[in-house]
Amino acid sequence: MSSTLFVMGWSEKGEFSGNLSSKNVTLVDSTHCTSYYESVEVDGESKFCVVGQNGPCHGDSGGPVFNPRDLNSFLVGIVSAGHTNCSEATPTVCTKVAYYREWILKQISCQEKVAWISKNTEPHQRLMYEHFCLEEKGRTIDGFLINGNVSKDDS
Repeated sequence: MSSTLFVMGWSEKGEFSGNLSSKNVTLVDSTHCTSYYESVEVDGESKFCVVGQNGPCHGDSGGPVFNPRDLNSFLVGIVSAGHTNCSEATPTVCTKVAYYREWILKQISCQEKVAWISKNTEPHQRLMYEHFCLEEKGRTIDGFLINGNVSKDDS
């Protein structure tokens, strides 16, 4: 994961602004983050921390954390917890999307997955649906979405 990420949220200097904005944030070491939050275990596997000027802060919770340099892992996190002072030095805890990828995929129907990866025309979506979702082939799309592999055995 790149050390420079972006957060989208509704806060500005700790206040709800009513305007959706993007903030540059920097990935920080898990041990640095854990020292701020005794009740939250930041293991680096399911959670990570970021810092940034003016946030993330109140109003940014639940918002996406993007890695614009990696189109395969564009959405890398969700803003989860932070300190009330919203300073540049205080880290914000984020949930790592990749850690929950398999669970997320189990919640989405095969047809929805095809629509998600196929932004082309309806005939293209129909062909992908027939290939991935009919005749007990639904498992193959999960292998494709997780690691780009379309073999029947990868689920």
